[in-house]
Amino acid sequence: MTESEQPKPSQNPLILRGLDLLIFLTAAGCFISWMLTPVEWKYGIMKLLPNWKSFLIGIPILLIIGRGVYAVSTRNPEAPAAKRRFEGVFLKLGMAVLACFIPLAAWEQVLEHQEFEYQPKTMIIVGQDGKADPNSKKVTRTDPELLIRFIPGVMFNGRRINAMGHPEREVEEKKARGTLRIICMGDSVTGQGPPTYASVLHNKLQESPIQGTSWESFGMGVHGYSSSQGLRLFQMKTKNLAPDIVTVYFGWNDHWLAKPGRHDSARMVDPGNVVRVKNNTSVQLRELLLHKRFGQYIEKLVDPPQDQERAAIEAAAAKAAADAVEIPENGDKPLYYRVSEEEFRENLTKFVAEIRAVGAVPILLTAPRATTLSAHLASRQKQCITVAQATKAHDDYASIVREVAQEQNAALLDLHTIMAAEELQPLFQKDGIHFGLEGLAYVGGQIYEAVEAVVESEEWKTR
Repeated sequence: MTESEQPKPSQNPLILRGLDLLIFLTAAGCFISWMLTPVEWKYGIMKLLPNWKSFLIGIPILLIIGRGVYAVSTRNPEAPAAKRRFEGVFLKLGMAVLACFIPLAAWEQVLEHQEFEYQPKTMIIVGQDGKADPNSKKVTRTDPELLIRFIPGVMFNGRRINAMGHPEREVEEKKARGTLRIICMGDSVTGQGPPTYASVLHNKLQESPIQGTSWESFGMGVHGYSSSQGLRLFQMKTKNLAPDIVTVYFGWNDHWLAKPGRHDSARMVDPGNVVRVKNNTSVQLRELLLHKRFGQYIEKLVDPPQDQERAAIEAAAAKAAADAVEIPENGDKPLYYRVSEEEFRENLTKFVAEIRAVGAVPILLTAPRATTLSAHLASRQKQCITVAQATKAHDDYASIVREVAQEQNAALLDLHTIMAAEELQPLFQKDGIHFGLEGLAYVGGQIYEAVEAVVESEEWKTR
């Protein structure tokens, strides 16, 4: 038998169809896997290397080459061409996916080599603030503008979080006619209870109305909040509740330790850089595109940020190094606070200005401490390096509150000084930060007296 007479290998259509299907599945799978991979920031020589998932594009390409070799080597030109329904459909679909994948991957590499960076806006789905799932054990949810907030309706330490998102009794947002409203802003000390010191104040105002006027008081304290978060909460919510007096109690969480570049203001999204939408599908599609630089580039073209927003973003990024604080107990290694002393001062100054801008009177409170703080703050919770360092930092931050009150001619309730008295030490809990029931009652009474002084002041009379 001559070479020309030897039988050629027969072409199996099932193999071709299997290869076509495999080409489509690998092309689609690689594309989806690549799209779901977030942007990786590279440095040095690593910037010259593409993302490893970009190489996945070679898998379907190799399969296409292998399919072509098989088709050519097994083709019999003398055999009649059989027309099969849907023949080559998966191959065409796979080729279509690659036609999208390859240009986008190339575009992504160009943007990466150009070190393209963009701070996209954060989307919030309107209507998901609402009611808590009774079966859920979560009591908080992340928030791009506030970092964290309570979920309305859940139980927390035996208390139900009210509709406004605070461990406080339910309060009508619209103030009753003829009623004067006091809102107490702060951290976990303001939120602890029951009763909160705001509730103690409310009860005293009901029993002994100052100047015979109708009063109400409630707290908007959130556990873990710093002055940066409290100020943002006031700007977003509190100022719209028609307050007449606002007490400001912050300091502890401000001087707890943070990682470099992870101070509160750097992590909080500016309200001007947030978009609220109603369509959950559009949010998911957008978030998928923003995994890639080309998607961020498209968003920048469609909705470029304002110059002041860009300046704010750059300032926040540059602030990380400036917020380093040298602590003797930590040697030469700098420490970072959640809110630096400078920013704490700025926050309090803004608090006073914005409270007055809505026609209310501010009362700044210094956060008191017990003579001795709990060693767990350093050993377990890692909030500080040593108790001595935390004590000094807290005293420094209390001094800033006094200075701001003097500079802004604002009312001051110096609990830090008042409650340093030896006979008042039993009012603190073991951590030296929070109060027992008698301590909360004492603080509520002190604020009541401060309010009595405020309503006699010139600022109250001319507001």
